[in-house]
Amino acid sequence: MTYPRHIMFAILALAVTLGLGAAPALAQEYGAPGEASPSAEAAYTDEELRAYAAAAIEVQRINEAFQPQLQAADSPEDVEAVRVEATGKMVEAVEDEGLSVERYNEIFQAAQADPAVAEQVSRYVQEMQ
Repeated sequence: MTYPRHIMFAILALAVTLGLGAAPALAQEYGAPGEASPSAEAAYTDEELRAYAAAAIEVQRINEAFQPQLQAADSPEDVEAVRVEATGKMVEAVEDEGLSVERYNEIFQAAQADPAVAEQVSRYVQEMQ
């Protein structure tokens, strides 16, 4: 499945720390990390933060599952095919938790910028593992 360009850029945030994407493209498209509002914690419900945590766990699992394929890819086309497949699965994981990719990325950026959001997400991740 091929995704529109703006969705592909949004999805890159799913993989910023996972080695499947490039953070600079995302930063240009959606704003650099650290631009969340001072009241970012209040901008997200507990339900959204729990959904984000669950999706992040699944995104990490998908990344780990696809890393061997990515490393074994013999050509740029093979690398792209692996990235497209992994990205599709990551999008499904996020959407299965009831979040849009854009909302997932907003929370991702807020967690990087706001220690309170990061702490809450971390607490939920620990509960789920």
